[in-house]
Amino acid sequence: LNPMPYNSRYPMLGLHANAFNTILTDNFVPRVPTWLNMFIILSIGILMGLVVPRLKPLFGAILMIGLTFGYGVAAQIVFQSHAWFIDLPGYGWWVDMLGPVMVLVIAYLFITVYNFFIEGKEKKMIRGVFSRYVTKSVVDELIKNPDMIKLGGERKILTVFFSDLA
Repeated sequence: LNPMPYNSRYPMLGLHANAFNTILTDNFVPRVPTWLNMFIILSIGILMGLVVPRLKPLFGAILMIGLTFGYGVAAQIVFQSHAWFIDLPGYGWWVDMLGPVMVLVIAYLFITVYNFFIEGKEKKMIRGVFSRYVTKSVVDELIKNPDMIKLGGERKILTVFFSDLA
């Protein structure tokens, strides 16, 4: 007698008999089709590629962990389902976990590291170019909002008042 997932004292002879019966009757748990697995992996990769660059690293990590947990829960539900969307009596689908989870983790890490280096290089360039000509507060404002930097400047109609008081 040994512990099993659903019984703490299961006779192991039953395990071997069950495995033998599964092989003889060719009654294996079906896997998700390869095309669907590739679609899931590609969709997760595209989602991460579109969303994570727009987020701060902490929110990207929260998104990655949430998607990983959500995918795990969805895979468990599909595995435990009893023929609610396929015509197999008593079985759900065996859903691949490694591929989609690795895409989530690798995409997040790659995008975050890439953004870190690109952002650092951009800040260094802005500081180097503008620190000679404008004050530190203006340089800090440009680093916070790099979209403000435009070649040629901006044309505006302004009113300026100069006064020389003695």
